[in-house]
Amino acid sequence: MKHRTLKMTTLFAIALVLGFPNSYGESEISWMEGTVYDFGKIKEADGAATHRFVFRNTGGEPFVVLGAVGRCGCTTATYSEAEVAPGDTASVVVRFDPAKRSGAFKQRVTVLLSGPSGHNSLFVKGEVEAAKNDSKQYNDSK
Repeated sequence: MKHRTLKMTTLFAIALVLGFPNSYGESEISWMEGTVYDFGKIKEADGAATHRFVFRNTGGEPFVVLGAVGRCGCTTATYSEAEVAPGDTASVVVRFDPAKRSGAFKQRVTVLLSGPSGHNSLFVKGEVEAAKNDSKQYNDSK
């Protein structure tokens, strides 16, 4: 996991310095249900929550997703590395881990693309209900 994070950070840094690749010509992307997803209230005890953001290539040229990077370790993303032809759909799955993060949250995932738009931002938000402490915890002080 550390290797992939380092790889994505390096890719993002290179893209910022050199400019995003434009080898696939003109492309456009349309997010089918928007770029913000509200989980509402989630329980820390239930573990990670995920949402699949679906997009369509509405342009005339194919493109690829080069990467998807969360703002912090609590938010990660997976995606297909396959080329997305005009008219085709693909997705980015965003995973938010609520562990030790009680209260309201809004996290961004930056999606890097090979087309002229370069990148898009996705957001997940909601409110984490803290795990309740178990009053019947084991006491080793006897």
